Amino acid sequence: SGGSSSIEVNATAADADDATDADASYAHNQTFATLTAAYRSSPPSSPHVEILRHRCHEKFKAGFYDLFRSCAPNVTDNTSSNNNSSTPELERNRYIKSIIHSVWKCMPPHNVWERFQFSLKTLEAECVRDLQHVINDGSPEYMPPWCTNANSASDEILIQQLLSPTVHKIHAWTVAGRSKGTILEPLLPVPCIASGSDPVGDCQQRKTNDRYRRGTLTLFQEEIKFQFRRTMKQQAGGGKHRITGKDANTMSLSIDKLHSSLKNLDGASRNVSASNCKDGQKKAKKAKKSKKRSRSSSEDDENDTDDISKEEYILQAIFHSTPFQRTLQKLHKKFHYLADETYSFFLSELQKCSNRLIVEEQSRSSSPNGKRRKRKNGGGGSDSMPKISYVESDTDRDVVNSGINPNSQGQQLLVTFAGISLRINERHKSKLYSLYQRTLHTLLEHNHEQYLNQFQKLLFTILLRYDALEGAGLQSAIPPAVFRFLHKRFDCGWECFASPFNCWLEDLSDAGGRYGSAFGDTDAFFSSAGSFFNIDFMRLAEESDGCCFQANPPFASEFIEKMCHRMHQYLSTSNGDDDDADEEKKIPLMFVIFVPAWSESFGWKTIASSPYLTKHVFLSQKEDVHYYAEGTQHRRRATADNVTQHRIASFDTSVFFLQNDAAKEKWQLTVEDESFLKSAFAMNPMNDAVTENRENNSRKGKLAQSRKTTQSSQKQKQSKAVSKKKIKEIKSDNKNNKRSSAKKRLVTGGQDEMSILASMGILNSGAGDVGDELTGEKNLTTELISRVQPKNVTKSSSSRKKKKARKH
Repeated sequence: SGGSSSIEVNATAADADDATDADASYAHNQTFATLTAAYRSSPPSSPHVEILRHRCHEKFKAGFYDLFRSCAPNVTDNTSSNNNSSTPELERNRYIKSIIHSVWKCMPPHNVWERFQFSLKTLEAECVRDLQHVINDGSPEYMPPWCTNANSASDEILIQQLLSPTVHKIHAWTVAGRSKGTILEPLLPVPCIASGSDPVGDCQQRKTNDRYRRGTLTLFQEEIKFQFRRTMKQQAGGGKHRITGKDANTMSLSIDKLHSSLKNLDGASRNVSASNCKDGQKKAKKAKKSKKRSRSSSEDDENDTDDISKEEYILQAIFHSTPFQRTLQKLHKKFHYLADETYSFFLSELQKCSNRLIVEEQSRSSSPNGKRRKRKNGGGGSDSMPKISYVESDTDRDVVNSGINPNSQGQQLLVTFAGISLRINERHKSKLYSLYQRTLHTLLEHNHEQYLNQFQKLLFTILLRYDALEGAGLQSAIPPAVFRFLHKRFDCGWECFASPFNCWLEDLSDAGGRYGSAFGDTDAFFSSAGSFFNIDFMRLAEESDGCCFQANPPFASEFIEKMCHRMHQYLSTSNGDDDDADEEKKIPLMFVIFVPAWSESFGWKTIASSPYLTKHVFLSQKEDVHYYAEGTQHRRRATADNVTQHRIASFDTSVFFLQNDAAKEKWQLTVEDESFLKSAFAMNPMNDAVTENRENNSRKGKLAQSRKTTQSSQKQKQSKAVSKKKIKEIKSDNKNNKRSSAKKRLVTGGQDEMSILASMGILNSGAGDVGDELTGEKNLTTELISRVQPKNVTKSSSSRKKKKARKH
């Protein structure tokens, strides 16, 4: 029996080892597949490449801002001088030009670019995926050249190639991919998808380029209409961007005046167009004769304007006008010229950098000592590492006021390479390091320690990439309290749109750290799954028998609309709408979407009209105060209460719940869920930080009590010493009072003796009454008093001093 039991124990131990090995191999395969999928569209980057990309991007933004301002239509026109040749249509276009000019000058170009950039890169990624599908003969599993070693060599070779690629390889991959149209530029705008001519897919490349060019024009139209609408509302409603009349070509905006003037101009142009044709002339004559028909037509026009608001009538008249369409086409044409110039400059600078590093490497290998010369602007060869240093505060007072310890998680760091320094606090740096370490451990297990030294390169690259993005609000995230609620209630552990800086990471086991991000080439080793449009949600849901995904997309209407369409595809397939699937095999799938409550945008309308919508929670900016995590929180000096890492929402928020049938049964939404969600969203960041640090505060309670007892004993001793000192001071004060009273008595006593002598007549110098003599001869009495009184005082004081000296 003993032998059989030992055999059974050994068997169970072996089964447990096999299970752990199977789990480890499964996790390795999944992480490896996610890593290669993230790098499918873009090659890996490096600090040298990212510096060139960042400089070209800053150059493009400056040119785009100037270009945008110059595209405003001119109010002064050559035809305005010829009043005789002016027609109602020309007058209407001139009036609309003046409106466009006044609004266009107040539109912020950086807001246009920061929202347009996300939609533009989404369109580019769609075109690149289509060309990859064509080149790979219809197979969706396209493997780029920088990931070809995944099937032929070991994992370590591939990881080494992705972690530390040379600039020469990156340039070669980029040029080859741009010629075929199979590579996505992560940051810079490109003039076309495929720059070369491939005999196999030449026709498809031309179609894709035409689609990309038409798509950019459509995106420009939607974005500029959105910004034009917002700016016009601010001007007409007296917002902070309202025109003050400093510009001579601008005009004051009033909805009523604009509506009435446009209405009159539209009526005049209609009358002229009707009078030009014969049928129109007959109808015009009949309309003049019959008053009833004119009244009925005016009533019909008023009913039409009642259906459409005055503001919407003005906007539609402007958007469909010839001056507005010409302005958009002008801006679109100049944008492509600027994008072509910027990207060509980037490729040429990348070639120069590659040649320079090759020459430096050859000179280093040929030198006897193997040393290279230090460059003036820092940096160096491809193997040089960025430096990490602590930011020293100006004064100790600044550290005290910030509420942190210099050695705590809130201390700021500087990551420096080639003369460029970027800030990050210690908390986010340790977070990124833990994500990087977890990814390497899953891929290589025990051999991952040799690649930990590449963390500094990846850190500098990712900091510089996200520094180029405009708008901190577009990078904001929901607060941790809301994510904890979603995790506890719906087992939500995935974020569709996040970054390594603002992703939710509770611990290193299972809670958090799984997300999709905009830049797979820099975020993949920090547990990112790449772009949202490349994630296989069905596979993730099948692995965990149902899954809930949180989505906080960039606040661009076209982007939100495409996101919703992709969610509908997965919800319909998981729901069995496309094919006859068994009900037992249906997997719960759920999306929780957080977007601004901009009901006039197409993205919001698409989600609100979704057939899978089960609940909509509205959070008002004024009544339901709620917070968002700051998009640039990693740059700021973090305090103990996390106040600087959160911001109050400046807009109303809509929370949409999209569910398939299986998710409705598994997670039934109630009224309590809405109240819990609102309370978690409205939680003060200060209170949220206090709840996170309850355990630390409880541990420090005993130390605080012991300190209080020691302080109380010290205070008692100090009080006793103070009481003794006070007693001595009181005694010394009493002695001084006695001495002063004795001196006063001597002075008053001398005066009394002189008055007695005067009353006795001793001080009289001649005959007469004593009173007359005293009143008549005041000088004599005063002299005698001055002679007698000081002598008595000096004698008494000198005698007392002699007695004291004898005692001592």
